[in-house]
Amino acid sequence: MSEYIRYEDVPVVIGSLNQEPSFVFSNEVSLSIQQSLPVKRYIDDHVVSFTNTGDITFAANEVKTLTFGSQGGPSMPAPDSIEMIPKGTLISFPTGNKLYFEENVFPGSYFAKIKAQNACTLSTSVDCENGEIEVNRNYSTDNPIAGDLVVNFYVDSGNLKSFFNLTGIFSENDYPRVNENKVTGFFGNYFFDDAYLESLNFSCRAFYPFTATARLKTFGTLRYESSNIDNFFNNPEYNAQKNLPHGARTNIVGKEGVGMTTNLSFDYTINSSRNYDFNIETGGANGLEGELPVRATKEETVTALRIEGENINPYLTLSGKRANLKIQLEDIGFTNFEHDSRGKLNSFEVYGPIVAQDLSVGDGSYLRGSVTVQDTYR
Repeated sequence: MSEYIRYEDVPVVIGSLNQEPSFVFSNEVSLSIQQSLPVKRYIDDHVVSFTNTGDITFAANEVKTLTFGSQGGPSMPAPDSIEMIPKGTLISFPTGNKLYFEENVFPGSYFAKIKAQNACTLSTSVDCENGEIEVNRNYSTDNPIAGDLVVNFYVDSGNLKSFFNLTGIFSENDYPRVNENKVTGFFGNYFFDDAYLESLNFSCRAFYPFTATARLKTFGTLRYESSNIDNFFNNPEYNAQKNLPHGARTNIVGKEGVGMTTNLSFDYTINSSRNYDFNIETGGANGLEGELPVRATKEETVTALRIEGENINPYLTLSGKRANLKIQLEDIGFTNFEHDSRGKLNSFEVYGPIVAQDLSVGDGSYLRGSVTVQDTYR
């Protein structure tokens, strides 16, 4: 008997390749899978033509084996744009004659068994090259099946987990200064083994916990393990108390340079344009693992930080004033920032031009300004 599983009973765990996975304090997860499949269509692939040298006469309920092709030859196979022509498919002719396929016909077939329910004669000059049918068409794709995994969660530490570090820099010794590795994990009883982070956004305002959204592209098959949820909640390692950084003590360094002394909120976004490379399988399209990328390159990685406060700096040059902003997250158990890695993302720092400014006020509120700074990493 089927059973709905409650939100609080669906754990989310993610980990970098070859690293211990971590529990993600998520409040919503969704996975959608799609594939673009344009129809494979040839000109006149709905037209049926038979080769012959004269009229074709059928008695009632008679079945004949006919050859596809033009008048007098050569013979031509059924096009590979069709999946098949099902048994019983009607063939309509200009003179009003009607015939039916007596068996399924597949791409590459040169012959077909054709049945007439009523006696009729196909005219060589009118009917034989102008039969029309409805076919089951084939579809092709330019890309593999991929899933979009969206995880909304609470940031549980001032240190970002390595699998959410989209720059891929984890240490000052890292070379090359980019990381393209995949991440793995599960939510509920569903496991994914080939996922790539494409964007991360988190935001906060005073006295509220940090909320974040990560978007990942997944490939391959999902594994289902019916006992995974029970095993997870029986593991005390994944049920430790979590600290939640919040806006009360968090500081934004450099806000004075954009005309602010206090802040109301901020939004931090990092996006990476990825290009997924695949090898063409030589063993067919029915592999158990599905189509998996051999590499997921990062074509461009862009960070943007939008802060909102009580003012803006009106003095902007024509070429775009630059700003250097850095978010310092402090959770309830905060001591210092020494344990932060040296990766650019883990310091949540953006240095670049100011690309947008807004100033607004409304009834019952205060004058407030917002500034957006953007930086292209790679």
